[in-house]
Amino acid sequence: MKMMMRAKINTGAITLGVAGVILAGAVAGIGAPNTKQGSAPTAVAQPTQEHPAGCYLIWGNRDLVRTCDFLKGGQIMVQWRDIAPARGKFDWSKLDEGLRFFAKIGRPTSVQVNANTKPDWLWDYVANCGNNRGVIPQYWDPRYITIQKEWITALADHLKASPYKHLILCVRASPNAIGTEHTWVLPADRSPSDTWIYPPDGHRCPTPWTRGETSKKYYYTIMKTYMDALMPEINVALRANLFTQSYPDGEAQHLIDEGGWIFGTGSDIDPHGGNYKTYEAVDLLSVQMARSGKTKAYWENWGTVESHPNGISWNYWRCLMELHKGVSYVAVKGWAVRASLENPEYRPTFEFVNRYAGFHTSPTKSPGAWCALRKGKERPSGNYWWFLEQIDPDGTSVAVESDYGRKMIGLDEQRFGRFARRTDVTSGKREFFFQLDPEFRASLRRQPCRLRVWYLDDRQGAWQVRWASGPTGERTVQKSGSGRWKEYVVDLPGSAFHGMLERKGDLSLVAMGENDTTFHMVEITRAREKRGVNDENGRPQQGSPTKHGVGRVSH
Repeated sequence: MKMMMRAKINTGAITLGVAGVILAGAVAGIGAPNTKQGSAPTAVAQPTQEHPAGCYLIWGNRDLVRTCDFLKGGQIMVQWRDIAPARGKFDWSKLDEGLRFFAKIGRPTSVQVNANTKPDWLWDYVANCGNNRGVIPQYWDPRYITIQKEWITALADHLKASPYKHLILCVRASPNAIGTEHTWVLPADRSPSDTWIYPPDGHRCPTPWTRGETSKKYYYTIMKTYMDALMPEINVALRANLFTQSYPDGEAQHLIDEGGWIFGTGSDIDPHGGNYKTYEAVDLLSVQMARSGKTKAYWENWGTVESHPNGISWNYWRCLMELHKGVSYVAVKGWAVRASLENPEYRPTFEFVNRYAGFHTSPTKSPGAWCALRKGKERPSGNYWWFLEQIDPDGTSVAVESDYGRKMIGLDEQRFGRFARRTDVTSGKREFFFQLDPEFRASLRRQPCRLRVWYLDDRQGAWQVRWASGPTGERTVQKSGSGRWKEYVVDLPGSAFHGMLERKGDLSLVAMGENDTTFHMVEITRAREKRGVNDENGRPQQGSPTKHGVGRVSH
């Protein structure tokens, strides 16, 4: 079994139920994608500034970045209306104010210009063709596209000349057609008509809106404009929808080959809305492109604290999903950051992200390996893992669900129990196995490591963790029936793992007697530095680390 952290899906086009059409020709004034495929991507010059991977604030008071040390950086968002008081004239004061703030605290930031509100002068040039999701400009009019290119170019010139250019993590490229991200036009508003409001000079673009042509080509044109204007000096994060909805057939792939990042805005560990395949597609794009190392990813979650039953576990599992997807920059909304100031159960999630983010293609440098146990039905389904994979999950264990946080596995106040897996002695599923990435395993040989297993202490009985045959290669853990998730910790030499168990496993979890046990995660970390044992909430306990080979349960 190949265990490298590489995508295990077809690296060709992602369709996932989203119809893809190779588009020929072009709507007037709109460029079409480069259709030449198959040649090896050329090396693209990248910005010299490398910003730390981890948690970045989004949609929250930027002072949180200053006061919360687990936030690596933040966000600057300005509205098109505010930066463009007249065509060809720009006011960058709000943007520069944000850059000065991040310069003062020494943290990087993403930058974006949204068009939830559009400048009043726009209607002197293009038609207002409807009122779906707010005012709809005829964004496929070549005039509108020219205006978009003008301000994107001006933004790029300003940022590249800024003394704070080195603080910019990336510019989030937004289509800014209808609102900020939408391009859909209702049937009644698609063709020029007497209900449209035309500019004073009488200009009319006669081209109707068509789903298979107009919005897709517009999307591509604007994304390409961002890249041409900003790169290579400044990273550009392209909306993942470009590749999964507009061009699922791979026609826009070259933008990633040329150095474009990807970002998504609807990350959710639970299903929401009726468009499941659309949401899943962007997550699998990240697995395909970011986890494989072809590009970098920045991802923003969906909803608010009220949107998710048991926000503690939702936030935790959503962050595990981002790591599994290969996301280097995990955007955290202000509500979750504020919750962490009141509830200590949140902070360990962000610290876990910061510890691992960015190492998904580096098994010899990653601080550890882990496997979070679940099945799930989507986003994507199955366990989430990092250089440590469960062998035949469904054949050796049983998935346990919480009805998306409504009926938590274990205590509500602990973050772990949204998903889990357990043994099932009655059906013969007594032992399940895990295998390390070969490169990670080899890199452990000459150093100590720490093995952690999270289990639900929900009844009497015992379970074992094994890494070798015989009593010296196993530890037995007695349960007390407290009903809490607990962590079992044992320090070992890295050479303890050698893939010699059944199924070529490096370690296994075993039910003892007739009692089943429910498990959340297995983690193996490098122990270059002495660190105290954490309690079941991930917070450090008092006392020194255990000696090699001696286990300890944190209560």
